[in-house]
Amino acid sequence: MERRGPCFLTCTLLVLLLCFIWSVTGVAQISRANLNGTVTDPSGASVPHAKVEVVSPDTGFTRQVITADSGVYSFPDLPVGTYDLTVSGEGFKIYVQKGIQLFVGQTRTVNAQLRVGAATATVEVQGQVQAIDSSDAEIAGVVQSKQVEDIPLNGRNWSTLAMLAPGVVNLGGGGQRDLRFVGRGTDDNNYTFDGLDATGVQEQNQKVGVRLPISLDSIAEFRVASSVYTADKGGSAGAQVSVVTKSGTNVFHGAA
Repeated sequence: MERRGPCFLTCTLLVLLLCFIWSVTGVAQISRANLNGTVTDPSGASVPHAKVEVVSPDTGFTRQVITADSGVYSFPDLPVGTYDLTVSGEGFKIYVQKGIQLFVGQTRTVNAQLRVGAATATVEVQGQVQAIDSSDAEIAGVVQSKQVEDIPLNGRNWSTLAMLAPGVVNLGGGGQRDLRFVGRGTDDNNYTFDGLDATGVQEQNQKVGVRLPISLDSIAEFRVASSVYTADKGGSAGAQVSVVTKSGTNVFHGAA
């Protein structure tokens, strides 16, 4: 019997580790959001080495980065929700922008222009930034938490809300077995739940009838990508439905 040395075992462990890292990265890309932008001065020149911080007022979640030499910053894989953005740099007033909403699967760009002044002074930007994703041409729609909570549903079937997405055709009752997107069959849709596959068994004649049951009360929001989605999605050729569950906050709340 051929004996395999330590080199074979090392290579095997390395392959398993890489597979694990790729799987975790894929889950984060599907169930989370990205925020990026460029920090500039009043003349439009980039501001390198500025400190950029995002804070979730609901949970206290905080993340910090430093801008690159080009003034670019990036926050990948953020939990969905609302964030406050703070930018500070030497010789500039502190820039603050509140209420930046990030939806599941979204890549949002928020640029910041700093004003010259003492670092003890603060410039707060009012108003919402337009949630335009210019990073790709994906045709998609997000069903937000307010819609999940307020829109009445016959039978409390959450997938009925997917009819709000672009390119959908309802063949009957509006359930998972009845929805087609941009001409694809009902068997072609792919469902993920917090980044995990929730599509069901893969046999085509059973696939639409066996799904992971998802409680309506557990859903924070979900995204339906009808077509032209990126390579990090797509276990099948139909719509990519990414469901995200509710998370806790620093304020007590519940539902009856």
